[in-house]
Amino acid sequence: MHLVSLLLAGSSISLSLPVALAQGSGGGHVKGVAPENQHLYAPSSDGTWSCRGAPSVRIPHSAINDDYCDCPSGSDEPGTSACSHLPSAPPFYCANAGHISGSLLPSRVGDGICDYAVCCDGSDEAPGVCPDRCEEMGRAWREEREREREVRRRGGKVRSGYVKFARGERRRLEGEVGRLGREVEKNRIRERELKAELDRLESVSAVALEAKKSTPLYAHLISTRHALSSLRAQTAALEADIAALRGTLADLRASFNPNYQDMGVLAAVREFEAWEKSKSEGEEGEKEGEKKEKKKEEGQTVDKKELDELEKADLVSLLLSLDSTPGVKTDPTEADDLSSILFQLESYLPPSLLAPYHAARETLVHWLVRLGIVPSSANVPKTDSPEITKSRKSHASASDDLRRSERELERVQNELDELVGGAKWGVEGEWKKLKGECVEKEEGDYIYELCFFEKATQKPLKNGAHTSLGRFKSWHPTAELGTPESFSKQVYDRGSKCWNGPERNVKVSIVCGESNALLAVAELERCEYSFEAQSPALCVPEVDPSAEAASKEEGKGKDEL
Repeated sequence: MHLVSLLLAGSSISLSLPVALAQGSGGGHVKGVAPENQHLYAPSSDGTWSCRGAPSVRIPHSAINDDYCDCPSGSDEPGTSACSHLPSAPPFYCANAGHISGSLLPSRVGDGICDYAVCCDGSDEAPGVCPDRCEEMGRAWREEREREREVRRRGGKVRSGYVKFARGERRRLEGEVGRLGREVEKNRIRERELKAELDRLESVSAVALEAKKSTPLYAHLISTRHALSSLRAQTAALEADIAALRGTLADLRASFNPNYQDMGVLAAVREFEAWEKSKSEGEEGEKEGEKKEKKKEEGQTVDKKELDELEKADLVSLLLSLDSTPGVKTDPTEADDLSSILFQLESYLPPSLLAPYHAARETLVHWLVRLGIVPSSANVPKTDSPEITKSRKSHASASDDLRRSERELERVQNELDELVGGAKWGVEGEWKKLKGECVEKEEGDYIYELCFFEKATQKPLKNGAHTSLGRFKSWHPTAELGTPESFSKQVYDRGSKCWNGPERNVKVSIVCGESNALLAVAELERCEYSFEAQSPALCVPEVDPSAEAASKEEGKGKDEL
């Protein structure tokens, strides 16, 4: 044992702390060493001991805990701070009888400070410096642990209800996926059938239209339209010439001098004035009915608007409309037309033969078109028959139903995958029940609201606008998804922007509790908030080690059987 002497202010003070700390190092028990490691400090037969990490260095066993660092690893001073400057120095073990054991950094051994949080027995200091408080602290710790177990037990009961709800949701979603899958398949079949019917009608209509457009009636309609357009152009040119001539005569009348002008000019002006006077008197004397009657007699029965409508009329639509007029035929040879024969036969066939007839007919028409025997149906008319219009509307409606059911199936399937996956709603889906559930906490002049998986809001106690603190983004950003740690924190971001600052955001820490509640609110930095909350969803039942071992043994026995 070494004595350390210090000369302070001319006085010699003998420090006996190392002696006190080294007590117990000469016997079977080495201070500062855990019971499971005591065998590592057993002396050899010659009373020496090999340094841990450097077995070639051997020291007397009595040199352990002598407050002098003999080993390169510092392993010879587990009960003092003599080797605390070495990174490999072993920690100081506190037995803490009546409480849980602890380990202390060697630098904090013998520093005169009672580290009760780690060493409640005061063994890290000299006897009498730090009284043993392990019995008192152990009892308080056990009471706190019992209280936590009770909270976990009660919260676990609520959590089991959440799990039951999630199982019900899973069954419901699985049923929805099955139902929607059948609905999608049904809508897909219906859409295909209506598409085939629409294609058939369009093919029939195209062939029939080409036949009608080859008739003399359609050729006459086209000739009449061209003649009308030509006449309108000529009439417009004549009207422009008359207007120019009237303007010239009016200017001549305004500028000529009857005393000095040529007699021919004077006669022309006089005749122009007489013509204008008679025209004006005639228009004033005629009644509206007389004007219309006169126009009819002169053949002028339409105005400019009516002429525009006649010129822009859809001739194809007019041609097709004759099909719905009783007793009207657009083609005198229609009864002998190949397309008429092909597409009217089905009226005389029994229902059982319609399907094979349609297939054979489509094949025949296809080859007739390719060989040039009948006109091509590539150009579908802009104006459709009533049958095609109805068929197209039915197909569009069926397509909408198919897309809508597919989107709904995708949404429900994603919701089911999220529930089963466990990354968002928990391993057993225990968090699913909390979606949209809100908790509040009054703090200062505000009420802070947290709606799980949706949003965080700041609401003033008095009248005022609510401020968004963020919307749900994710669970613990750094923890592995699906682990218990990952469900202890939530992140809400993209809240309202602060004045000349960032967007508000919230980090929520969650602990096990008997009910859902917001416990504390703090603004750690500008626009960055910290919430502390509790929820039964985090009250995972504790596993009894003995019960778990028994379960494993039982399972093992069953496996062996």
